[in-house]
Amino acid sequence: MENLPMEYYYHKSAGERFTIYIFDSGLRTDIPEIQSLEHKPEWLFIGMDAPKLLHSQWGTQTDEGPSSRGHGTCMLSLAVGKTYGVAKKASSVVVKYPPVTKENSEKDFQRLSNYVMGMASMAEHIASKNGNVKPGVKASAKAVINQSNGLKINRALSESDRNNYKRWFIERSNILMDLGAIITTSAGNEGVTQGISKTINVPQYWAGPELPLIVVGNIDWDIRRYMTIYHQREERTTASQCLRI
Repeated sequence: MENLPMEYYYHKSAGERFTIYIFDSGLRTDIPEIQSLEHKPEWLFIGMDAPKLLHSQWGTQTDEGPSSRGHGTCMLSLAVGKTYGVAKKASSVVVKYPPVTKENSEKDFQRLSNYVMGMASMAEHIASKNGNVKPGVKASAKAVINQSNGLKINRALSESDRNNYKRWFIERSNILMDLGAIITTSAGNEGVTQGISKTINVPQYWAGPELPLIVVGNIDWDIRRYMTIYHQREERTTASQCLRI
């Protein structure tokens, strides 16, 4: 830690020739930060009727989801936004997952299924943008996928269901990575204080040799989980199997 630079800087390439996929709750297009982008984000609607949602020159004005509070908009802004974007020269694709309509334990099945469908759609999109290669073929696409919403595995799911979804996640992720995509996800910020060796969400929980995701967290200079000065429980990072703190 003592050898890290104190200042934060943006790489001069600024993500040029890369495409960043924000797999999240959507995008608000009625705010200056988004309207000032030098490129027009593309949209992928997972399991939804896209023509009904496209009602403006920018696409849809929605950024919705369970307690999303504009989460997808925030993620895209941090990626390519004019003010704080780390890759201002990159293009972007908004991958909007559908609202959850099921109740109780069926919510988990729907969310997990939506995620698998989203990975398949992104693979098809990346392949189409890189010489129409077939998903599953090795390629060198310049693509980054950001998914910063963890999916909780409900105890109501059987072990067989969990194993099936894990297998599908691994298969779909490997297809994306074979195409050249880099997949990042968050460690989660439940802020648990006990037993923090693992996050409770997926795909973060499954990250490891079979599923080599980049799991992002934050720590302070004493190599401890970072906590805001307000000590808000929800702001503290949770560790995962491949995020050693």
